[in-house]
Amino acid sequence: MNARRKLTVLLLCSLGIAAARVSPAQVSRGTVSGRITDTTGAVIPSAPILATEQSTGTNYKAVSGGDGNYTIPFLSPGKYRVTAVVTGFKSFVRQNVVVDANEHVGLDIQLEIGLVTEVVTVNAQTTLLETSSASTGQVLDNEDIENMPVNGRTPLILSQLAYGAISTGNPQFNHPYDNSGPSSVALGGGAAKKNELLMDGAPDGGADGTIAYSPPMDATEQVKVETFQSDAAYGHTSGGTVNQVTKSGTNVLHGSAYEFIQISALNDTPYFTKAAGQKKAVTHFHQFGGSIGGPIVVPKVINGKNKLFFFFAFEGIRANAPNPSFTTVPTAAERAGDFSALLNLTDSSGKPTPAIIYNPFSGVKNAQGRVVRQPFSGNIIPKGLLDKVGVNLVNFYPLPNIDVPVGGTSQGVNNYYYPGPNLDRFDSEIGRIDDDHHSVWIGAAFRVAIGLPEPARSRRRDRL
Repeated sequence: MNARRKLTVLLLCSLGIAAARVSPAQVSRGTVSGRITDTTGAVIPSAPILATEQSTGTNYKAVSGGDGNYTIPFLSPGKYRVTAVVTGFKSFVRQNVVVDANEHVGLDIQLEIGLVTEVVTVNAQTTLLETSSASTGQVLDNEDIENMPVNGRTPLILSQLAYGAISTGNPQFNHPYDNSGPSSVALGGGAAKKNELLMDGAPDGGADGTIAYSPPMDATEQVKVETFQSDAAYGHTSGGTVNQVTKSGTNVLHGSAYEFIQISALNDTPYFTKAAGQKKAVTHFHQFGGSIGGPIVVPKVINGKNKLFFFFAFEGIRANAPNPSFTTVPTAAERAGDFSALLNLTDSSGKPTPAIIYNPFSGVKNAQGRVVRQPFSGNIIPKGLLDKVGVNLVNFYPLPNIDVPVGGTSQGVNNYYYPGPNLDRFDSEIGRIDDDHHSVWIGAAFRVAIGLPEPARSRRRDRL
């Protein structure tokens, strides 16, 4: 059998740059806004408000207007501490204000008369309502990502768990390199694969509605699913919006490592493999990776705490999956030119239907002007007429490993069983650098899938 080789190389490279001062269209940042008043309800103008991201120490400032309203835009997803300090009033501190991707959080502040050294601290116990937008959706946060079992470990799969979402794809195709399967979701009553797919607010989908790059699970902070989007920054698709928000470094160095293993030594033999009396193919599946992030610190050069951070994640897949199949190869007699067994063929009624081989060099014209050739005696091609190159080529095919008789209605087809394990290699990397108001990330994925013939696989042992 000729070596079955299938080589598919997929190279996806995405570069995204999100800056705090760019247009707010299609970004992953959120907003905190509200009105600042005293206990009588009178507005307080020109009041400074400070929002501090609790894990990085990044500060965002705003000042209330003449009507007491304030807005703090371009906030990266995370938990914030909101502070207001005005002379003649007690200082106000609100802890654990959660801001998700593209979320507009409403937070009204009421100041009490007193000294600024007196502090009124409020610890947020529940998520604040989003009252400034009509968009509807759901956030699957880092806790969901870490604790929910996700087959294939593709973050976009989580969008299928949101309310208003219906999965329409084949669950078999759920790996990070599968573009169509994870993207096959209908949101808010729309059609499947008609959604806006984003990564950190940047477009991450192709013209066919499938995802271009899937970041590793350990690099994903949250998946924001909006079944209905009223923001004018969106709308060129008929479905919803899914935004995958990647992690950034924090003031604390942290990381992760993992490996998921499936091997044939722990699996049963496939049904058709048993039926053919063959051994199961040696298969392995290893999905592994890790991540690391923290402040960028270079002694005597830079101390990145509260201002400069890095994050890097890697994921690899090494697999060979069984793909058993049957095919037809020449028998030992046929390799020598002996096709006499084909003279014994019949149809289902028993009528002879021999497969006769004619000598191509014996052609002569008959009285009607038609070329007539003579069959080889006994349906055997003389060795002198066998081409040496053809004989050498046919010997590259393996011999039959299934006894299929030739005669009657049986033509001897499917006389070779091929376990067909396919090698699969996938690598994905993503790196990100953040300062106090900007972020730059780059992600790349590379996949090679190769189907090898059995002789090349027979030396592999079933081991981890």
